Amino acid sequence: MMSEAQKIVLKEFLNRPISYFDVVIDDWKKSIVWQYFGELAYKDPETGAVSVIDNERHYCLKCIVESQERNPDECFEKCNICYLSNGTATGNHKNHLRLRHQVIDEQQKFVPRPHQRVKKRNSRVMTISLDELVPVDE
Repeated sequence: MMSEAQKIVLKEFLNRPISYFDVVIDDWKKSIVWQYFGELAYKDPETGAVSVIDNERHYCLKCIVESQERNPDECFEKCNICYLSNGTATGNHKNHLRLRHQVIDEQQKFVPRPHQRVKKRNSRVMTISLDELVPVDE
């Protein structure tokens, strides 16, 4: 949890232009959300040094990049950047990506739970003749 002093310092950073910010991505994580969410980092415009300034929330990289493209001099705090606390389930991250950025997890597949039965369907291909219906073996 952030101390009051850390909150004050973070607030001072967030009054700076959006162009000074980036997101540190953990590429070892498997879920698609970790390609777009990570810790907030500040890029010092004079030295180029990058340092994480908030590791208690996950910030949306797509929100930051879109804001930087729209108006790089806009104050970070006014840019409507999505962030979620570290304890938030990835489903909330996925919902944000899907609804705001139209990013869909193509890897997501239906996996039945142990108590669910998957019904198998037997199907036949039928051809229609003028005289009768004739089953065709596949």
